[in-house]
Amino acid sequence: TITPPREGIIKRWTWPAGENDGSVALLKGQEMGRFKLGSTVINLFAPGKVNLVEQLESLSVTKIGQPLAV
Repeated sequence: TITPPREGIIKRWTWPAGENDGSVALLKGQEMGRFKLGSTVINLFAPGKVNLVEQLESLSVTKIGQPLAV
């Protein structure tokens, strides 16, 4: 295991470090930003490990939150 499970532990990251005006605090899994100008995302999956959703086609446009696989 590369990262052992840490059940029940909530981590918090603050940027810049410390609690001050203008600092941003993020909990694990929270969105910290997004690309808005036609960003390219390349997903690589091991053969036979992922079932892609039926409506996904080559060069199709996807939107944030849209599932790619089940």
